[in-house]
Amino acid sequence: MDSSFKEYYTPPLAPILRPSEDEFEDPMAYFAKIRPSCERYGIVKIIPPNAVKDYGGFEACDWAAVAKELDIPERNISQLKTAYAKHLLGFVNRKERLSEAKDEISQESKTFPSDDDVSMSKERCIVCQNFGKKSAMTLCCRCGDVYHISCIPSSLNQLSAKNWTCSRCVVHGRNTQNAYGFQQDKRTYSLSEFGYMANKFKEDYFRKQKTLTSQMLETEFWRIVSSSSEDVIVKYGADLSSAVIGSGFLTMDDKCNSKNDEIFKKIAKSPWNLNNIPYLPGSVLSYVDGKISGVKVPWVYIGMCFSTFCWHTEDHWSYSINYLHWGDLKTWYGVPGSDAELLEQTIQTMAPELFHKQPDLMHQLVTLIDPLLLRKHGVHVYSIHQSPGEFVLTFPRSYHAGFNHGFNCAEAVNICPSDWIPIGRKCVDLYKSVSRLPVFSHDEVIFKMAWDKNLNKELLMAVYTDVQVAYEREKVAKQSIEHLKLAEKQCKFEELPDDSRKCVVCASTLFLSAVECRCKPKTRMACLQHARSVCRLCNIKNCKLRYRLTMSDIQILVDQLWSRIEGSEEWFGKAMEILYTHKDGDEMPKLEALIELVKTAKDNGYRETTLLKNLEDTIALVNRNKLSVARLMDLTRSLPRASADLSNAIGSYKKRPTLTLAVITKAKAFENKVISWYTELDERAHENQVEELKLNWNLLYYEGLNLEVFVEHVLQLHELQNLLDWIVNAYKSVKNLSGDMLISKVFTLRKDLETFQTKHPILKNVFTGVPEEE
Repeated sequence: MDSSFKEYYTPPLAPILRPSEDEFEDPMAYFAKIRPSCERYGIVKIIPPNAVKDYGGFEACDWAAVAKELDIPERNISQLKTAYAKHLLGFVNRKERLSEAKDEISQESKTFPSDDDVSMSKERCIVCQNFGKKSAMTLCCRCGDVYHISCIPSSLNQLSAKNWTCSRCVVHGRNTQNAYGFQQDKRTYSLSEFGYMANKFKEDYFRKQKTLTSQMLETEFWRIVSSSSEDVIVKYGADLSSAVIGSGFLTMDDKCNSKNDEIFKKIAKSPWNLNNIPYLPGSVLSYVDGKISGVKVPWVYIGMCFSTFCWHTEDHWSYSINYLHWGDLKTWYGVPGSDAELLEQTIQTMAPELFHKQPDLMHQLVTLIDPLLLRKHGVHVYSIHQSPGEFVLTFPRSYHAGFNHGFNCAEAVNICPSDWIPIGRKCVDLYKSVSRLPVFSHDEVIFKMAWDKNLNKELLMAVYTDVQVAYEREKVAKQSIEHLKLAEKQCKFEELPDDSRKCVVCASTLFLSAVECRCKPKTRMACLQHARSVCRLCNIKNCKLRYRLTMSDIQILVDQLWSRIEGSEEWFGKAMEILYTHKDGDEMPKLEALIELVKTAKDNGYRETTLLKNLEDTIALVNRNKLSVARLMDLTRSLPRASADLSNAIGSYKKRPTLTLAVITKAKAFENKVISWYTELDERAHENQVEELKLNWNLLYYEGLNLEVFVEHVLQLHELQNLLDWIVNAYKSVKNLSGDMLISKVFTLRKDLETFQTKHPILKNVFTGVPEEE
């Protein structure tokens, strides 16, 4: 150890929590309880109740099962138990009693060799090529080249002779940014082999140190990190899937080595067992398909002295929970999620060239900066010393880093309760901006939850809000490409492999919609924001719009979720049956039933949802249909020339099924077309363009007759039929006239109009600019 490095001042401690046995029964409820007061620290330590710690142990152990596992004869079981009690039990009990503040290890130390131990009498100066005395020379700590101190340029001569870097290495270091990362060891270790290596390293490193406290070890760690000339190589068994190597927690698949089967089951089924946490009630991760290592399947970590985890947040900014099974301390540093951007800006300010080359540097788990340096820049940083048997919980978007004090074993998994949902959406937005592939589709998980009829109240509220956000975003996205008029086709994205439903631009996993190009052997997809970039070879109009749900489907889901929140599920079901699930041949619901549903909603203060509005529109449309049909029947009785089409429309209307939302939508679209046509007719009636409008009238008229409902505009179009024919002929008759002949003809036509007995506004435009007859 280098005594010249000042003592390290550990950042303030994060909260240390000791839940009661009752609080410990429900982890998700406990996390929700502590979040308001603890989230501002980024990390917290949770120490289980003593009653929980006492599970298992020496007396509860089934020594016969242990002996069988170790191939020890049954006659020697008592000797095995005695040997454990004599040689190990006292050590185990003492380790459990030691607190982290008094954790001192009596070991010897070893120091790094200094420059004075290196002979330079036989080395030439790289500048003058002459030999020199050791005291007059130094070497570059990076390349090893030897220099006379007098030959070093004045700009570099001010640097300490120790840890000195030559000008060539300085320039090389500035101009060449090697890829950051950790090397994978080619060797595979057994646990005992790794433990031997780890313990020997620590023993050799601190051989001359008579006492070693956690504070001294922490100081030495940051001294090494801050040094630009000193390399210390350690190994870390990180991100080991418990599905492959096994979990440190009991599972129901394990053999029971306890005399008390109830204790075994209690541990295996404990909600604090990291294998169970992702599947607890209220956990979003229980809706994520597949066993994702590190997210749903715990990762195991086998550490050694100085093995490190760099600054990072969890995937999708989720919570994480880490349990230290056994071994030496693990030191943590945490930054609250509210300071995450400030941390990123601070690191980017310190190393702009790294971010220029790798914009997603903070996603690569390779950046380590002294917490005290971050605190000087205003970043709040807190620390934890984790001992065996203790949990560490990290909050959403909390950056955390740390290191191990020696050989140990930890296990970790992610947590996503209901309060994580809006944070998770913000995270995937950021992933899109840096083209980072998400671990799972956020939209897919949220909609899968929305379809579940058994969500608890907290999840239901969070899902409702998030589905609303998804609806608004999808509406804007589809409007942005509406002008392309792409062919559409429904698609169950969740049934496609993730690789084939990835946006080719931002790498987001697609679920609600996508633009698809099939001009290559491999289908390409892009999100709607990057639709024009899906393919460089073909025209975007040759692509297809794939969608999981229509906008109407999503809106119905939003209304359904709200009905569950406000307790109006029964009302919602009746309204849905009338508007969406009525089939041909079913008895038509009476208008009174619709009116009663609307009245119930108003009386109970139900929210003004799209479903309620559709009910009101249906009632209004039914009333208008009644009036229209009555007028039409009167017209067919009074006018011998009435169209047979209209008579047929009346008869078929009486036989048609009740109004559904699809019918209402068609009727509204038709009405909008007619209104637009009227506007155009009023504007162009004084021009010789009515014949063209007459063609459009024909299309509209027969579209209206084919609707499943009869609307007022169909009757209005019928009444205009003869009038339009007259206007077309009138224009033809005056086309080649001028002067007095034209005026005389117009006067005659005006008298003819009296036979139509109509005051339609179009007449004003027809004779615009023609004087009244004297």
